[in-house]
Amino acid sequence: MLRIGVTACSSFERYAAWIAGVGPRPATAPPEAGGVEVLKLSVEEGNAGELDACNALVLTGGGDVHPRFYGESSRIVELDPKDVSEARDEFEIGLINEARERFLPMLGICRGLQMANVAFGGTLILDLERAGYENHRKYEPGRDREHDVTVEEGSMLESILEVRSGRVNSSHHQAAAIVPESLFVAAKSPDGVVEALEPADGRLFLFVQWHPERMGDLSSRFSFNIRTWLCDAARRTLVNSHQ
Repeated sequence: MLRIGVTACSSFERYAAWIAGVGPRPATAPPEAGGVEVLKLSVEEGNAGELDACNALVLTGGGDVHPRFYGESSRIVELDPKDVSEARDEFEIGLINEARERFLPMLGICRGLQMANVAFGGTLILDLERAGYENHRKYEPGRDREHDVTVEEGSMLESILEVRSGRVNSSHHQAAAIVPESLFVAAKSPDGVVEALEPADGRLFLFVQWHPERMGDLSSRFSFNIRTWLCDAARRTLVNSHQ
């Protein structure tokens, strides 16, 4: 059975259901090859060591990353303190570093992309609208904004989605700013916001700014194909560990 570690957040159950394949599936989708067990990785439980038993890591959404982790400590005054958890940031940076060390497949979603960009050495835009970008926040609780994305030709993401453009949901006010050389921008929104990152060296890491686990159409390529990629990558890790 596949074991996928998923970082704890207020919407953990939704992520877990999506990863485990609970919910709508395309009629043409093949049956699951074995089950998927989701392990919650939580700073409150301090159970980072359970990543050792996982075949992949998923970084979930949530609050803002503390600016001190990308060298801009003084800008914390620009954020709502209730939306920041340094303990969670430190916990997840540790998980990311461990996954990189072990070549473990990783999927980052929304904050997960931002956290990964910081852990890899990049920086963040603290607030998109203040920085001159369009509003990427949700309309209201339970109602995400939507916009188009353009996928970079020749990227791993293009091979996963098998399309160069599409429409995704949006629920964030921060985004990647400086992207380190170890990462590659795989998709952008029409106003130039980074919508996906992947490693420059071809490792099985994918970080997306949208929420594939809660798209209105879970059979969309931007949801279903990403989950399929995650499970296939995890399965490859499982097979290799038994050889």
